Amino acid sequence: MISFNSQLFVYALHTLFRFFTKNLFIVIVYTLLVMLLSSLFLIQTSIKQQVDKVTAQHPDIVLQNQKAQRYTTIDDTNLNKIYEIYGVNDVLARVYGEYEYKQANLSFKIVGVDIFETQKEPYLEKLLKEDELRIGEMFLSQDLANLFEKNYYKDEFNFLQPSLKVKKMVIAQSFKSDAIDKRYLAVMNKDDAKVIFGYKANEFTDIAIYLSNQNELINVIAQLQQLYPNAKVVTKEDEQTKVEMLFDYDSGIFITLFIISIFTFFMIVYDKTNSVSSSEKREIGILKALGWRVEDILRVKIYEASIISIFSYIFGVVLAFAYLYFFDGYYLRDIFLNIAGVEQIDSLDLRVDLQPLAIVFFLSVPVYIAATIIPSWKIATQDADEVMR
Repeated sequence: MISFNSQLFVYALHTLFRFFTKNLFIVIVYTLLVMLLSSLFLIQTSIKQQVDKVTAQHPDIVLQNQKAQRYTTIDDTNLNKIYEIYGVNDVLARVYGEYEYKQANLSFKIVGVDIFETQKEPYLEKLLKEDELRIGEMFLSQDLANLFEKNYYKDEFNFLQPSLKVKKMVIAQSFKSDAIDKRYLAVMNKDDAKVIFGYKANEFTDIAIYLSNQNELINVIAQLQQLYPNAKVVTKEDEQTKVEMLFDYDSGIFITLFIISIFTFFMIVYDKTNSVSSSEKREIGILKALGWRVEDILRVKIYEASIISIFSYIFGVVLAFAYLYFFDGYYLRDIFLNIAGVEQIDSLDLRVDLQPLAIVFFLSVPVYIAATIIPSWKIATQDADEVMR
């Protein structure tokens, strides 16, 4: 084990300041790469946690009708038969979908509710307890209400139906929502939502099924497929698996950004390994001529590399947290959300995850130190006159 030598450490500091410009460039590039990698890990973890929260509130089974391999409406003909399946606790025929708001160049979500039904989602239950939702009225998320107001729709909004008729809806109130999937949301009665989407009276978007016994999942799915042979059965586990594929470390988006960052870092390491400046060679030759041992020279180089790499790592991680805290990971966050097809979010739920930070540390600090020592060792083992020649 190499013992610490304060005199050699001070000499290493002086050497770093002697080659200040070169070392400053390395520190800047190193810090930015650590910041990028750390931000990448932290954003990925944050978004995955928020999406996990959303999927955890989803029903156990969702029944979606298909026609010509495309999703279409589903009728409520067999709704009572679904209730009779053993293991089913509750069934909810849902009406929801996306409405294209061309004036603002975005789509927002419409959710239809029946005030006499038990609301499975806490935010809907809270909304309907606080205020009565009448036919022809809607509740808007705060962001959507602000967007409407900017476009002079403060009290009401005109929806264009598939039949090209206009459906006027009164804006009853707005509510605050920080959830990742409820930033742009309109809540209204099911009958109003059906009119806007062009549904018939007995048509719904899908059927949500809640189980009382998870052990009956396979049996319930089998009976649902008999009732609706053309429908697709989606379980909560299916949705959670999809989230894992999108946001885990082996996902395509993560691997792409990770490889770009690592490739850039190893290009610096490769250059560091294969090139030592003439002034550095001369310095090593002079130290050998003065009687320095190879061990002492390598110890100085270890100190130099450790100072640069550890300082750059710590500063890069601090900058990553600052970037995510003050700027909410702008741009990097949007890359994840756009590719994953997830709605925009106002802020990231930052959590300190030591595992990815440790990965960044061990992928950068030891590698950089080794890249500094190897060429120095090759030179230090040569004769002093040969090095200075």
